[in-house]
Amino acid sequence: MAKHLFDRFYALEASLKAKSFSGAARQMNETTSQISRRIKALETDLGVTLCDRHRDGVSPTAAGLRFMSEMAPLIREFEALEAGLGGQKKMTLTLKTPMTLGSVLFSKLPNLLLKLNPDAPTDVPLTVTPLHDEIGLPHLTTELAVWIAETPPDADVIALRLGSLDYVVVASPDYLTANGDPQMVGDLNFHPILMNKRGHLTLFQGEHEHTVNSPFTTRYDTDLSLLVAALSGAGIAVGIPRYLAQPSIDDGRLVRLLPGWSMETQKVWLLRLPQRFPDLATQRLIVAIKTLWKDTPGCLT
Repeated sequence: MAKHLFDRFYALEASLKAKSFSGAARQMNETTSQISRRIKALETDLGVTLCDRHRDGVSPTAAGLRFMSEMAPLIREFEALEAGLGGQKKMTLTLKTPMTLGSVLFSKLPNLLLKLNPDAPTDVPLTVTPLHDEIGLPHLTTELAVWIAETPPDADVIALRLGSLDYVVVASPDYLTANGDPQMVGDLNFHPILMNKRGHLTLFQGEHEHTVNSPFTTRYDTDLSLLVAALSGAGIAVGIPRYLAQPSIDDGRLVRLLPGWSMETQKVWLLRLPQRFPDLATQRLIVAIKTLWKDTPGCLT
């Protein structure tokens, strides 16, 4: 229990102050289920119920009041000790990301960190690790991970929602000159379709939706391969991340098609281990990640 005591204490404290798990989740930039799981884990370890759950929210039990009154001073005392000791040990920050996000977007982080913190020490190196396979959970306090998923993992980690990824339909001007520009969404069924392995083939416009059903479809393992194929004029790319395609749209190498139609977005989370006071280098990295995300077209907040 000691490893996660601080994180679970703060979840309970925030919930009792907000009088609800959802209020605590908003305050801590987490999900309601994460807050609930942490408090339940704390109750299981202690063998007592710390708060009553009811329709209007939560309220402390007698055991919860005692736990808060006796534990809070100890937590504050440790915080003061931690702050007073100061100093930073030598370390390396690691950010694990999906392949294309890491290669194209988050590879910009080292330069952005220098720009945002010109006077900060530069002796804390950052390693951005793009991974083609499944992204593992952070296992060190100096390690963060980017997840693309509808919900964060069911694990004792801090999950900050960065936002969501926007997807678009594009083709090269040469392809459109040779094969025609689809004017209606149904026209896509008569073109060679390029897509990523996630299979984004359904487009939406208000209450209407259309699933592309072309007999000529090529799948690519990575979005980078999909981009290269679209630039080469191999067909129409359906469901390419807008942050990846936007530079080529801006310089005219790709044309965005059917802009009145949208595709389902995907949520993106930044994960880190529970830690009440992350070291300064980690805090700066989180700020840089959020800034980069906010300033990138196609990365929705």
